[in-house]
Amino acid sequence: MIWMWDRFVASDPGLARLQTTLRAATAVATTIGVEFGLTALMHVGGKGAIVSMLLGAIVSMMGTLSASRPVLWHKYE
Repeated sequence: MIWMWDRFVASDPGLARLQTTLRAATAVATTIGVEFGLTALMHVGGKGAIVSMLLGAIVSMMGTLSASRPVLWHKYE
């Protein structure tokens, strides 16, 4: 059964991008939910809540994408 999965992964070059996209989308959605809960607990309303949720989403997107990409140090040496 494992060999079937290996063949599927080898035949689909876009699967890695799909997995990266799903990880990033999950991280952003989770961060926005947590930020919404925190702003509701702290009674922050209006623009402050939106700004904190957007900043959290940007930071989580950047962190997820930078952690999932392979490091190519041999290009810099």
